[in-house]
Amino acid sequence: MIFVGDHFKEDGDWIWTSFCATEKYLLGIVADGRGKAVCERIVNTELDKLRRNHMPYFVTDGYRPYLTTLFKRYSYRVYNNGRGRPGSHLEPNSDFNYGVVEKTRLGKTLEKVRRYVAFGDVPEHLLNTSAIERQNLTIRLFNARIRRRTVTFGKSREAVQAGLDLFKGYYNLCLPHSSISIRKKENGGKRVDVTPAMKLGLTDHVWGMTELMSFLYRQNIN
Repeated sequence: MIFVGDHFKEDGDWIWTSFCATEKYLLGIVADGRGKAVCERIVNTELDKLRRNHMPYFVTDGYRPYLTTLFKRYSYRVYNNGRGRPGSHLEPNSDFNYGVVEKTRLGKTLEKVRRYVAFGDVPEHLLNTSAIERQNLTIRLFNARIRRRTVTFGKSREAVQAGLDLFKGYYNLCLPHSSISIRKKENGGKRVDVTPAMKLGLTDHVWGMTELMSFLYRQNIN
């Protein structure tokens, strides 16, 4: 799972995105402010959507609050019982795997990219943020309100969020993705492009916009 932020307004409004790079599933996309408290709230909200026994590989950009938030969630407290002053410290869970892609820029020029594993072990082919950076471009192409130079700018964060929610449903349910195609026996064994939701088994067909807009959504109170 990749977490990355990208600004859509110069005065501090950001698009927080969580993305499954292997299944191409857009888990969360939130328009909000910037800061440690916002990061902690958004990251934990998105992680609460996962199965309790599911532990993904994590990759983020170099924004420091990602590290502190994830470490706090996936660690346990160890108490010092030996000699000296009593105390405690946090230790990461054994299955916590977290990598960072840190980019250094001078103005708009990319000077250096540093990749490193902060905790556990992350496969080299997963230690990058290119998938979600490409996803950020797709988000901008489908949402005029967050393009940096446009006359259709978002006048409120609520309006921007509404557009992002619609895009999330469209991307996951209505937009087939060639890179996650599957073979179907009923199609002569040929590959068929599927949506991210189909790849995860959340639906068995490509949705149309009519089905998406008329779907009766019920919030799970549990």
